[in-house]
Amino acid sequence: MEFLLKTMMRDPMPPEMVAPMFEALLGWAQKYRASGKLERMWNFAGLQGGGGILNVDSHEELEAIMNEFPLGPFMEIEITPLSDLDKALQGIIEAAKAMQG
Repeated sequence: MEFLLKTMMRDPMPPEMVAPMFEALLGWAQKYRASGKLERMWNFAGLQGGGGILNVDSHEELEAIMNEFPLGPFMEIEITPLSDLDKALQGIIEAAKAMQG
């Protein structure tokens, strides 16, 4: 199951927390990239936020990973489930045909 993760800074961090928090984020990202759970991760150029693609086996696994996300207390987090476009389009086509009788 793939999910789009989008984060934007909600609350400023105290200056003394910035380096330790971003070091923790780097460790979190390395851990989940190494496990294959974090497929991609990026920063939004010029903004205080970023995103990534998480590939997990269950909603519970997603929850566990996000519980470890170090910047969570400071970020607005949006998680969107992703689906394969070809399969989604085929489903739409089949539903449209069924509605036509």
